[in-house]
Amino acid sequence: MKPIRRGKQMVSADHKEKSMLNFIGLYKGIPIAFDAKEAKEETRFPLSNIQPHQMEFIENWYKHRRI
Repeated sequence: MKPIRRGKQMVSADHKEKSMLNFIGLYKGIPIAFDAKEAKEETRFPLSNIQPHQMEFIENWYKHRRI
């Protein structure tokens, strides 16, 4: 990530390369990882919205269940 600054203050960040997921961390001691995606329909989420490198990461994350 490349920080975007306004003077000395960092106001945002821009991706320089492919990113894995939006969040990787712990919740109440349970490791979780997810990516936020937009969907046109409220009741359906096509898996084609997930990039291949993200799907591979999610599958490995689930398989190993660790950070």
